[in-house]
Amino acid sequence: MDVRLRKVLTSVLSDGFLILYFLFALFPIVWMVLVSLKSTNELFTTQFIFTPTLDNYQAILFGDARAAAGVIAKQEFPRNFMNSFIVSSGAVVVSLLVGVPAAYSLARYDFKGKENLAFTFLSFRFAP
Repeated sequence: MDVRLRKVLTSVLSDGFLILYFLFALFPIVWMVLVSLKSTNELFTTQFIFTPTLDNYQAILFGDARAAAGVIAKQEFPRNFMNSFIVSSGAVVVSLLVGVPAAYSLARYDFKGKENLAFTFLSFRFAP
């Protein structure tokens, strides 16, 4: 077999494998989007052909669950989302305020126990 033909064949096979793996990995996300667009009656069916609806998004975002569940229920999603956003933003700010000076001092200055301290910080990252 010619060397150039072998390289082309290897390239085509590896690209095909990567495309198949990409589709396999992307399928759960596509499935979640499809299920979110189904009505309550069609929710537990496995049909790919259905009439898409945005009633579920309306129920979550605007607090009106009549369209999705058939009963009136107050949804607290916007308030809970804002609470999560505030807590996560606060955690990021505190981490940056503590981490940036620590990283600067470890990178810039030489002191006794620097390597042990840097390894301890690194072990907190890879231990979980």
